[in-house]
Amino acid sequence: MRVLAVEDQPEVLRGFRFAFESEGHAVEVCTTGEEALHRARAGGFDLYLIDVGLPGMSGFQVIATLREAGDRTPAIMLTAEGSEEAKVRGLEAGADDYVTKPFSVAELRARVHAQIRRAAIQSGSVRRVGEFLLDLEARTVEKPGKRLRLTNREFGLLWALAEPPIQVRSRPELLERVWGIGFDPETKVFDVHLSHLRKKLETLGGPPIVLIPEEGYLVGCGAPSAGQKNPEKPSNS
Repeated sequence: MRVLAVEDQPEVLRGFRFAFESEGHAVEVCTTGEEALHRARAGGFDLYLIDVGLPGMSGFQVIATLREAGDRTPAIMLTAEGSEEAKVRGLEAGADDYVTKPFSVAELRARVHAQIRRAAIQSGSVRRVGEFLLDLEARTVEKPGKRLRLTNREFGLLWALAEPPIQVRSRPELLERVWGIGFDPETKVFDVHLSHLRKKLETLGGPPIVLIPEEGYLVGCGAPSAGQKNPEKPSNS
């Protein structure tokens, strides 16, 4: 993740670097609104952290200018003023969130990660199944506080099941999506990968994948909770 932090207080900028570089993210910093616009127009950022009280051009003006230019990069406004009027002004200018100083590193991280997840879901690189998030680039499934990495085939199977709208997917459909057209529908490779995927998901607490007799497979919605036994055995249906 690449973050542009716009703040005129050196100690706050140091805090930004500590909070995100320690997690392996790249942080670029600047101290004026004019410089922020120049950096942002160059592109490549995943998130903006913009202080309201900048010298010259205010943070409100910066985010409003970016939005007018069509820039939809997630942006969090930062300010020492916590009045409702100031928050409304920031949100109306185009901010996605508003954090009042002083704030903890943990709170800032949580708010940043929430914005990144939301943007990823909107872009289609992340899918949601209940409380679980599937990350296409990382090949992971996670819920708050826990993440699980899957093999390419396992993730491909779960990703296909989680395609919106979530519904029953037949075995032939899943074979075509994950293994390609013409793959032998009688193969046991499907069952092996499904079994491995289910076992891994159980360690995460879900989402469950169940067989709907004569129809196919369903993830999450209407499925029994993790650990609950599914009486149906996988078949070639």
